[in-house]
Amino acid sequence: MEKSKRREVGRRVSIVLLAINLILFLIKWIPTLFFPSVSLEADAFNSLGDFGYSILFLLGVEVFLRPKDYSHPHGHERFEPFVSLIIAGAIAVTGFLVIREAVLSLMDPSYTFSIFFVAVLLTSAIVKYWLSTYLKDRGQEIDSTAIESSSKDAKVDVIASFSALIGVLGAYSGYLYLDAVLGIVVSGWIFKTAFSIGRKNFQFLTGAAAPQEVIQDIRDILENEKDVLSYHDLEAHYVGPEIHLSVSIHLPEEMSFEKVHDFEDGLKEKLVQVGDIESVYLHLEPKNFEKREE
Repeated sequence: MEKSKRREVGRRVSIVLLAINLILFLIKWIPTLFFPSVSLEADAFNSLGDFGYSILFLLGVEVFLRPKDYSHPHGHERFEPFVSLIIAGAIAVTGFLVIREAVLSLMDPSYTFSIFFVAVLLTSAIVKYWLSTYLKDRGQEIDSTAIESSSKDAKVDVIASFSALIGVLGAYSGYLYLDAVLGIVVSGWIFKTAFSIGRKNFQFLTGAAAPQEVIQDIRDILENEKDVLSYHDLEAHYVGPEIHLSVSIHLPEEMSFEKVHDFEDGLKEKLVQVGDIESVYLHLEPKNFEKREE
């Protein structure tokens, strides 16, 4: 997909995120001014936090989807993991708010029931579920880990809202501690999601090796090329969210320059179709090249 198209999709996603998170904050926070509810207020400020990271996400989109230029000849995609780490932090904050509310509920199992609270939480869960699906589709469309991370954040909010909803209904039925127990369980799952996103993007930033399945796909392609006599020094590692590959290949000595050139172009075209490979460097050597150097 062209960079201009990716930026257009990224901007549209940012606007949707900003609008939905601001609206959800208002419909959750305004009622707490008239009907105090610690649970709903915590959920409201979670939405406010989501609105805040949505602003950062919009700024990030303008950076990591920017086309190549003189200062960044390989593009700006390496900034994307930083945005994803911010999202991981936002998810962790959600987990903290949920477990904080759970502890407060255990200490004081009193509650305030209102059918309006139920309606707000249910609406929030439905909207966030739609948002999660929308973000997942857009993230896959433009191959953006930051947008896919936002999808997971929205899914976390769905679980948190349903947990609060079940807790409110349980308390209304006489099970005052149900809200707290569910909150503790859900917070564990939320922290796990934040850790998963954070670890993945930390690997992007530190140049971790490509997954073994990607390495195996590369080996399969090389070993099925009839002109590849052998290969060595295969390295595939992350540079931002993309994989850079380098490998040395031994070719028949009788191959002409023209055939070697065509072979290189054809092999690169196959390799960039594997996983998230963005750059391929091939060092082509004639058979017995190493022996002659000795």
